[in-house]
Amino acid sequence: MTATKIFEEDDEFSEGDRWEALAWDVPKSTEFSEGIKYSFQYLGPADEETLWYDNANHAHGVGRHHHHYRGEVEGIEFEGLRSYIQNSSTRSRSSMSKNSPDHAHEPPEDVEYPSTLRITSKQSEDHKESVLDRAERWEQGEEVPHVVNFQDASRLQRILTPRRLDLVRSLMDAPAESMRNLADRLDRDVRQVHDDLQILSEYRIVHFREEGGAKKTHIPYDTVKIEVELSKSIDNTSESPASA
Repeated sequence: MTATKIFEEDDEFSEGDRWEALAWDVPKSTEFSEGIKYSFQYLGPADEETLWYDNANHAHGVGRHHHHYRGEVEGIEFEGLRSYIQNSSTRSRSSMSKNSPDHAHEPPEDVEYPSTLRITSKQSEDHKESVLDRAERWEQGEEVPHVVNFQDASRLQRILTPRRLDLVRSLMDAPAESMRNLADRLDRDVRQVHDDLQILSEYRIVHFREEGGAKKTHIPYDTVKIEVELSKSIDNTSESPASA
């Protein structure tokens, strides 16, 4: 049966730290009795694991629901998505560990996506509040968008260059049969297109799917919204314009 990706959040801190949340609605089974597969993790600047909650089967003898911390694995009770959001999104540099679980966020093979992807630039507390709101709405049966957040607006600008935005627009019009096909469509070098796809894939803006033994590039969303919020600094010492 087809799984549905029900929740996806990605928040990148200005120092390079990163928080990721993934959850899929899957058929209920002995493996996934709640009908949900999930992975919540907080990563350091070089993708070192700091804290990780998931229900992948690692044969640790601690139960299906567990968390990884400083290389140790501990069984936990499933308390819903919001509790994991609260815990895994907390920054904790002192807890860094390079012992990450194997394939904890390996997706199901056949996945359906929500209709909207939002790419935002919000500060940590504002983003976390909106994440909790979306988790609550999802738990009430509402479809929520996927969100990729960059706390540093300049970082968002460096990732979503004009050429990469053109690539995104092209893929939204039609999936690419091959990388060569996409490069020809954009009148660009294949290697450059490959590099751009890899970056966009890291942030889950672009996705790959297996068809006929080949990986085809596509964007599974009907709408991609890019939202950048700019606000004045609290310590604004600039002088008012002189009177005429």
